[in-house]
Amino acid sequence: MEMTVRAATSDDVDLLAKVAANDGYPWKRVLTPEYFLSRMSKRERFFILDWNLYTVGGRVNTIGYISLTNVITKEPSNIMFLDSEEVANFPKASKIHYLSVDESYQEQGFGKQLVEHMLEQARLKRKKYLYVFTPQKNRNAIGFYLHLDFLIQGTYPNKYGPQDHGILLSKAI
Repeated sequence: MEMTVRAATSDDVDLLAKVAANDGYPWKRVLTPEYFLSRMSKRERFFILDWNLYTVGGRVNTIGYISLTNVITKEPSNIMFLDSEEVANFPKASKIHYLSVDESYQEQGFGKQLVEHMLEQARLKRKKYLYVFTPQKNRNAIGFYLHLDFLIQGTYPNKYGPQDHGILLSKAI
């Protein structure tokens, strides 16, 4: 079984949209190929996890993706941080924006592999933290990141809508 994490290009936006549609999470918006192109144009970097063991019609099976942003200048003003050191180091952080694994491949270590790849990307950029926001209601995601030694750093009130708070988790690199 050979896994490959590779940088996504604009040619991969259909694959990204397909994985997002099959990850089992009820996204509030449809993540279309056009949406992914728009994110790429804003300097968001996507990485795709391909599983080279299974091929369908001669193609590699894409089972997940993760995105990373490094364009951070200051912390959003309405986050309630638990740790003042996190506030001071926010500009030295990389952010996971999306992590998505096709539902049929979840709980097999593929998400962990993608996060480990992001940690390496952040190290290469000389970042001190990797952080992610996740909806407070998404207990699976919170548990996943805690299992990977991320720490809850704060709450972002109403980030995802009324009474739908964001949880900020981070990991020192």
